[in-house]
Amino acid sequence: ADLLGDGSIMLRVLDPGPSPGGGAKPRDLAEVSASWRVWFLRNGEEVMNTGQRCSFVMDEAKLMVALELAIKDMEAGSRAAVRIAEAWGSGPLTPQGISGGGPVLRGAAVWAEITLHEVQNELAAGEHGTVEQALDFALEKKDQGNRCLANKTGADDGRALRRYEAGLSVLEAVLPPRAKVGAGAAAAQAATGSAGKGGGGPLASEEERPRVEEVLVALRLNAAQAELRRSKWREAASLCGEVLSASPGNVKAHYRRGLARTELGDLSGAVEDFRAAAAAGPADAGIRRELARVEALQKQHRAEMKSAFGGVFDKMTQKDKEREEKEEARRKAEAEKQAEEERRAAQEASAQEAAQRREEAERRRREAAEKEAAKKAAEEQAPRAEEAQEKKKNKEDEVKQPKPQEAKSVTWAPFAQPSGGSAPVAAAPEKALSAQEECDAKAQELVESLRREGKIGPGVQQIQTVENPPPVEYEVPSFLRGGAKKKKSKEKPPT
Repeated sequence: ADLLGDGSIMLRVLDPGPSPGGGAKPRDLAEVSASWRVWFLRNGEEVMNTGQRCSFVMDEAKLMVALELAIKDMEAGSRAAVRIAEAWGSGPLTPQGISGGGPVLRGAAVWAEITLHEVQNELAAGEHGTVEQALDFALEKKDQGNRCLANKTGADDGRALRRYEAGLSVLEAVLPPRAKVGAGAAAAQAATGSAGKGGGGPLASEEERPRVEEVLVALRLNAAQAELRRSKWREAASLCGEVLSASPGNVKAHYRRGLARTELGDLSGAVEDFRAAAAAGPADAGIRRELARVEALQKQHRAEMKSAFGGVFDKMTQKDKEREEKEEARRKAEAEKQAEEERRAAQEASAQEAAQRREEAERRRREAAEKEAAKKAAEEQAPRAEEAQEKKKNKEDEVKQPKPQEAKSVTWAPFAQPSGGSAPVAAAPEKALSAQEECDAKAQELVESLRREGKIGPGVQQIQTVENPPPVEYEVPSFLRGGAKKKKSKEKPPT
């Protein structure tokens, strides 16, 4: 395995060890027990042999860095060979360090055979039993990082940062998910494989959260200082941003982010941060000094840019202004056009609605007029219909009543008186009688019958009918009285 990707430290596992699934790999500050031998690469001469197990703590600057990197890539119980290039062949070969009296390499290419016997890692994020234990661990990491940072070397700055990050990950794991902020939360989740309750560790109560957040702010600020020492400007600015999200107006966060932004070339942002820090800490002369320095740099930068490009910026500014004016005019014209279209559409809609209302009103008026005309026509037709019905019924009654026959003069021959005092006998007609003649004959018979009964005298010789006989009173049958009851005759019947 190429540990650094450039071939300077090459590791080959000779024996994976007795554990089927592999043993634990050591992390920073893990307690390990290992043994090793070292030879010069140029001639195979053995440099040193521990001969027995050596116990030490990883990442304490006691052992040569190349050997520690190889041990960190091994598993407990395994054996491996490592080839170290000359550039990395510097440092003590024993855990006692340079002051321990052991051999120290100063730029030599070597071979090493390492056996890793035991590994005891520190508790990771989410593995502490209580929130108090997690706080104690984070404070311990903070103190260790501060001691490393005090050495003011590049290697110690890196060690300090690793300790601050270990404390951050442990405290982020005890905060509920809603309380986590920024990249520290992601680091905690990556370390535990989950976040909050999902990691199985304890969660801070409402009473414990302020203390946890206070220690988190301190660890982030110290980590930002370590990143500034390592010239990691973006990382430092990001850590300060997380602090300001949780604690707005923090003086150290504004100051250190101002330093990072200055190095990144963001002079405007740096001035903004330094001004905020000066407002929060007006008695700090260092903040005012940095603010003045960055403001001077900003003015100098502007003057240099103007001097270098002459009137180019003015021309670009003028062009930008003209372009903005044109764009503004175009937007205004489009807005006016759209407003005009909307107004016309509203007018058309209003006109259509008014036309529809007029059509509806006209339709209703026509319907009302038609109904009124139909009503009047029905009222006019009703008396006529009644009159026609009455005339029809009267005509039917006239048809059903017998018409009076015009009386004709009928002359009767005097009846001969038979000798025996019997009734006179009429002479038999010579031919068939007509209907009128038949009626006259019956009338004559009636006269003879009345004479025999003595009701009329013998002097009556003939019956004569009158042209217009007076009306005769009679009763109409009941089945013909329907229409007759509606209108009573105004004329009194003749007596």
